[in-house]
Amino acid sequence: MLRVAREKAHDRTNPAFVRADMRRFDLGRTFDAIVCMDGAFTHLLTSRDLLAHLRTVRRHLNPGGVYVFEFAQALKRETEGPGWIHREGPREILWLYDLAFDERRGLVTAKTRFFAFEGDRVRRRFVATYATRVTSVPALRRLVARAGMGLAHVGTTDGESGLGPLRRDDPLPMAVARRRRA
Repeated sequence: MLRVAREKAHDRTNPAFVRADMRRFDLGRTFDAIVCMDGAFTHLLTSRDLLAHLRTVRRHLNPGGVYVFEFAQALKRETEGPGWIHREGPREILWLYDLAFDERRGLVTAKTRFFAFEGDRVRRRFVATYATRVTSVPALRRLVARAGMGLAHVGTTDGESGLGPLRRDDPLPMAVARRRRA
């Protein structure tokens, strides 16, 4: 992924790329804002890991700085069972998945199979099993507070005007945490 990022940023001025564990890293400086996208936060599978990550982020925020990130919330539907997604185009892709939800631990385990087609033939296959963690807003609020921040806002992106009210059917809502000033 770092190689791909470097290739995409070839025309940018001095971008920095760092390979590190998101639970504990040190960039040697602080920022006014930190953003974590594409559900990376959901791959921290224990409360201990989430807290370690949030504390690391806090150390990298200036007083009053914000951390914007996606988290996963449990859905009433689509949390268990089989499903599929089909994407047409020059490279047709079929994604088959089977989800299982461990409510006690808040973990969704996904067994996935991707098939990439060229014409009628399968050209590539990818099979994987992974887990993600769902976190309720009250639990998230407690974890953020234990890390020395406050949960400023939780909402749903509508794709156009920003962050709206939280919808219960949003699998990856956004959260904004703010580092306390003192």
